[in-house]
Amino acid sequence: ILNKQLSCVVALDPQKSPERSSLVSLAAYAYDKCESKGWPMIRPQTQTTFITFNKLIRFFDLVHDKQYMNALEFNRKHLKLVPFAGAEISERLQSFQDLDDSIRRIYSQVLLETMNCICKVYETFNKTKTISHNEKVGYLLEQAKVLITFAGMNQSYHLSADTYSQLVLMELKMN
Repeated sequence: ILNKQLSCVVALDPQKSPERSSLVSLAAYAYDKCESKGWPMIRPQTQTTFITFNKLIRFFDLVHDKQYMNALEFNRKHLKLVPFAGAEISERLQSFQDLDDSIRRIYSQVLLETMNCICKVYETFNKTKTISHNEKVGYLLEQAKVLITFAGMNQSYHLSADTYSQLVLMELKMN
């Protein structure tokens, strides 16, 4: 039940949603309890989904705190829901098949916020123009391209035309 409730609020801004704050606190308590005492009588799929939601909470908190670089790094290292390199596309497409529907329901928000983070970090790098600027900008442009490719290739998830358009527009603004 908690997984389904989290899917409704996980992407909301914690400053504007008291319901999210309450559910996040409950999820943190339940997670700590399960981690310390084991995961008794919880189906493996439910456990995996709950752990993923706890990671999504962290990702969206970083996004809402405008810590875009940290959000991207957390997404890449811990969440592993979207690819950041061309070589990861097939692996992420395969792992998408195993996701619970409660996570699939918010998948477009994960894609949009990931692209938003890429764009915000790109804007920051474009303003600083450091020595490693071209390398970092090239890497971010590649990440954006991979995300668009992944979104278009994921046949098992019907991405709305509006979401896909938003992703493409964000990528175009970077070029």
